[in-house]
Amino acid sequence: MSHSIATKSSRELRFTVERCLRAAHDHIPGFLVGKDGCSGTVVVGVSGGEDSHALLHVLCGLRAKLSLTLVTAHVDHGL
Repeated sequence: MSHSIATKSSRELRFTVERCLRAAHDHIPGFLVGKDGCSGTVVVGVSGGEDSHALLHVLCGLRAKLSLTLVTAHVDHGL
């Protein structure tokens, strides 16, 4: 049975967020790491929406592990 975020309890929501963060920490490095490791600069497009903030939060958490320098660039979708 699928629930929208609005109907989830705070415990269920916390579990969902933690599961998403673990998945991101497991999968994002694979997209960023090259033959010589990662160590570099990543430009993150941030629009100000919740998904942009979530992505930036996850990348900040991975910054030290992957020796990343993060640069944010504002993206205006014009919506």
